[in-house]
Amino acid sequence: MEPLKVLLVEQPGMWQDILKKALDDVQTSLKKIGCPTQIHLVDTANAGWTSITGGKWDLIVTDIGLGEGQQHPGTQLVEEAKTCNVPCIVVTGVAGAEEGWTFATQYGVKRCFDKGSFKSTNFIQAVVQILHERCNGVVNPVDFLIITPMREEFEAFSRLGKMDLKKVDDYQHRGGVKCDNGTNYNIVISCLHLLKREIGQSHAAAATTGWVGQWQPSNLLLVGTAAGAKGKVQLGDILIPATIVDVTSTKIVANGENFTPQMGYPDKELFNKCNPPNWKELIATISRPEKESKIDLHTGGCIISTKSKMQVEDWTTFYKDMCEKLHGLEMEASGVMTALDRIVGKPKPKFMMIRAVSDFGGTNRKAEQEKWEKYACDVAAAYTYAFLKSGPVPALNETQSELTRAD
Repeated sequence: MEPLKVLLVEQPGMWQDILKKALDDVQTSLKKIGCPTQIHLVDTANAGWTSITGGKWDLIVTDIGLGEGQQHPGTQLVEEAKTCNVPCIVVTGVAGAEEGWTFATQYGVKRCFDKGSFKSTNFIQAVVQILHERCNGVVNPVDFLIITPMREEFEAFSRLGKMDLKKVDDYQHRGGVKCDNGTNYNIVISCLHLLKREIGQSHAAAATTGWVGQWQPSNLLLVGTAAGAKGKVQLGDILIPATIVDVTSTKIVANGENFTPQMGYPDKELFNKCNPPNWKELIATISRPEKESKIDLHTGGCIISTKSKMQVEDWTTFYKDMCEKLHGLEMEASGVMTALDRIVGKPKPKFMMIRAVSDFGGTNRKAEQEKWEKYACDVAAAYTYAFLKSGPVPALNETQSELTRAD
């Protein structure tokens, strides 16, 4: 077969050496499995532009900070890669800024690595994944991609011990769930904070774009904790909102005026199956901070997706006119929904959010989290497993599912 062609665009110096060494390691690894690769290096943005427009590539690795004062800066290389339908990985020192992540999301960058927290092993894994798919002409899609914002939420799935999870890289695990009806789901669990030590809308949007491109999931679950609306829900309760209210681009004022929110909704097929059997029995095995209290499942109502957890004592007054059944507040759903809205020309994953209440926000938030956060993380993971085990949607590999049922 013809070798896969990788274009590396980076100026001379330490980072060019680091990336070239990593790509050489990729080349050696892929050669062993019959997937030859050629690495082409150019050291200016203009030279990168000439190479992209004049050749056929399987992957482009570039820095969007290149090319100041040049005719074709690094950002244009990413735009041209999208136009040519070539996968692109960005490695940059400016991607930590919100505009960097927004740019990466807009142009469908496969992965975006920050030089400040760069790890060669994760970079190599990403390159191998993309090139292996190009080599075989197919991808290996999963049934469910589960995105967790924080490390504790991510690690809760490992503590659960139900999904036969194997490490993909520092922020992703892959495993499976055998459902009660015999269906087998392939799943990937990813962590936003472990990817880039950040949370929030812009990071969630960029990471979701990359992970959806990497795994091509049929379904996407955003799973973690949330601040609950005091008086309407209790600490530890599970929230499955029927409406997600995105106020990240809205200026919030105390008198409740000037609201221009965007509304998001879960997939109906997933949402209609969100009361699986035996979820209470599974969660009952988790040690609860206050044993006399009971856990409830709240399906419906709304959750606010905002830029930051509010520190005012009664934050619900800020959003009182937005929905009748306000259940909680979180920070990532707006970014995930933004990424899904930008998918054009191919099927979008079905989406639903699962949250467990770890605090009520406000000034007492930290004290509540110290007592309840680990429990809420474990509850969210356990409920998610019970939901998957109920087999809410058909698996990708229906042939394999039929064989499993026959056994």
